[in-house]
Amino acid sequence: MPQLMKRILEGRNTEGLTAVRACRLMGLWQDIVDEKIKDVTEPIKLVNKVLFVGAKSAVWAQELNYLKSDIINKFNEYAKFEAITDIHFRIMN
Repeated sequence: MPQLMKRILEGRNTEGLTAVRACRLMGLWQDIVDEKIKDVTEPIKLVNKVLFVGAKSAVWAQELNYLKSDIINKFNEYAKFEAITDIHFRIMN
């Protein structure tokens, strides 16, 4: 989470959103996904309704792509508006 805060404060993921709102929305990730997914992912940035999420491996990134639609729906349900329209999973270094 410290890296997430650093990126937010640097302004890298606040296009169209205030830094506080982007942070709050990305914080929803922890409420939406189960423990197994939390352990292998981290939200990176939110740009133009696209949530970028780091995954620990290519296998996890691929698996999460299969769950993308369900995650988007649940994310927006928790946010109470259409906060995201897509998720891009990337491999974390």
